[in-house]
Order: sequence, then structure tokens, then C-alpha cells
Amino acid sequence: MRPGTYGSPTMKIAFVTNGNNVYDHRFVSKMVNRGHSPTVMSFWPAPVDFQADGVPFLHYDARFPRLPRIVLHLRQYLRRERPDVLHGGWVQTNGFYCALSGYHPMLLMPWGSDILLAAERSPWSRWVTRFTIRHSDMITCDCEQVKERIAKLGDYPKEKIVVFPWGIDLSTFRPGPDSAGIRKRLGWEGNQILIMNRKFAPVYGVNYFIEALPKVLREQPDTRVVLVGNGALEREYKARVAQLGIEECVYFSGWVASEREMADYLRAADIYVSTSLSDGTSASLLEAMACGLPVVVTDVPANLEWIQEGANGLLAPRRDSDILAKSLIQLLKNASLRKQMQENNAVCARERADWEMNFGKLESIYQLLKRSKEGVQASN
Repeated sequence: MRPGTYGSPTMKIAFVTNGNNVYDHRFVSKMVNRGHSPTVMSFWPAPVDFQADGVPFLHYDARFPRLPRIVLHLRQYLRRERPDVLHGGWVQTNGFYCALSGYHPMLLMPWGSDILLAAERSPWSRWVTRFTIRHSDMITCDCEQVKERIAKLGDYPKEKIVVFPWGIDLSTFRPGPDSAGIRKRLGWEGNQILIMNRKFAPVYGVNYFIEALPKVLREQPDTRVVLVGNGALEREYKARVAQLGIEECVYFSGWVASEREMADYLRAADIYVSTSLSDGTSASLLEAMACGLPVVVTDVPANLEWIQEGANGLLAPRRDSDILAKSLIQLLKNASLRKQMQENNAVCARERADWEMNFGKLESIYQLLKRSKEGVQASN
């Protein structure tokens, strides 16, 4: 077996995921970069345009085959190709399919909300979650809160759960000037800009940010807001902004798929905001920190693993627009505090959120699982 880019053996990895988001591309690109051979399998119930040079992509539209057919497709592939590791994503779908396949070794990689929220939506969802956890050889997640919940839900040994943040590309997300000219294009060169880039879905609590804005603008009328994203609640959010009479102060950019463009938006802003009601380690937060932004975020447990109140950001209670507004006003008025937070966040991102470094932890899990599989085969 030929060595990978970083000296580790090349491995065949069956990556069962949706294939329709930037994180899937990030994982697969790094696998290829390290010399491994991934195949991406998707059962997303809609067309998926996944493209990565030289990476096989197998899509079975789950609108049509029901669960038995999904598992049959997966088993046929695994029996034919015999990958070194089966890697499953979202617990109640892709992870569950992997668990039902009976293939080993299997690595489960929850995304956060699948454990913190979806697992409790129904008795069926809870059973699926427990089943999937218990049929996994190892599990990796991005924060301690999710680890504790996994262990409790599945009565699963904590020593088989490895915590590390997925990390970000520090060559793309880095401090710098607004070289893309976003401020000039918006006519906001003399303004302070708040940015939020969470999906327009209930779990991200964007409405609480919108409700805080009139209070912020009364105190700091030169403040402007960029909302990056889209989702089911977009029309509702735009209507509320119009109702509040703050349309001239809020720019809806739409969906930004390119990491480079996202980094441009972050570098054009002064403060990053997230009002999420539940989160694992947020890649959006890490991207903002890496670009040197001070942050105001909600007090979800995962954020507490990254944000120290007053040192590199401010924390606001979930669903509390009044305290959120006060925190934003405090930071908008205090240039020296913003500068201190900018420096601290850039350092923190370099030390803890480097995807180049953090992927090595995932790679070591792959290697451990492969060795355990070889050991089982040798003993038989």
C-alpha cells in the first residue's frame, strides 16, 4: 500500500454523507490531499451536484428507494469494495444506514444537532440514535457537550469518543483588509458592520438578532448589518426588518457557497454575531475568529469552550434580545476592547482551529480502526 502525503498508509474510505454542503467538500478534499482514496455515497432525497477531482460519487435518490433498498445499495458496495473504514455522518440518516449495513470498522461522526436536538424528537428517533451509537466502533464529535450526550444516550464508553473541532482553512480565513471592496459596494465605508452568517432556520435564532437591532441603532445609528445565508424563514425575516423600519441598515446577501467569498464578507465586518439556540463547535464562529473578529454569541455550552467572556467575546443568554442588544452596544462603543478581542481570536484560531492540523486527529482514528480490523482478520 502506497504511503499517503504525510507518511501514513493510503486508506480506502467510504464516506456516507449528503454531499451537498461545504463541509463534505472540506473533508473529502483533505482526504485526497493526504493521499487517501475516498468514495462519497449520498442518499440525499434530491439531486446533488458533488464534484471533487478523481473522487467517485454514488448518489441514490432517497425519495425513491425506501430504507431496505438504501441498506441494500450500501451493503452491495461495501461487499464489493471492502473499504478500510466506513465513515457515517448525520446520525439519524447516514449514520443509521451505516449501522444497518453491519460493516466494520465503522466511524460515526455526529454533526451536533443530530445528537442535541433530533435525537429527542420522537421515540423512534431516540431508538435510531441509540442503535447507531451502539453499532459504531468509534465516534468523533466536535465538543464536550456532544460527547457527554452521546455517552448517555447510547450508554457508550467515553474512551471510544474522540473530541476535536473540524477546523477551518487558515490560508483562506485570516485577518486582513476589505480587499473585495464590500463596504464600498454597499456604501458603508464609514460604518461599523455586524455580520451573521447562520442559516435562516429556527435553531439559529436569527429573529432574536433582528429584534435587538432597533435598540442597537438607537444607541449607535451608524451601525449596519450583513445577514449572509438563506433558508425557510428568509421571507419572514425580510418582512420583519421592513416592519421595524430598518431596511436601509440591513443587507441580505443571499447564500454564499464559496469559502473565499465568505472570508471576504467577514473581513469587511467589525463584529460577528450568532444567536444560535443549539450548536456544536460552530465552523462559522471559528471562521470569524480566524478573520480576527470580536464576537457576540449565545451561551450554548459549545461556545463556552471557545469564548471567554470579556477576553475574546461577549456571551448573551439565548432568546434574550435585550441583553444581546446591550452586549452589541457595549462592544460597538469600545474600540480598545474590540482590538483586544481581535488579537485574541486570531491567536486562538491559529492554535486550535487549524484544519490542516486537526485532520491529523481524524486520520489517526482511521488508522486505529484499520489496525483493529487487521487484528481481527489475523486472529481469524
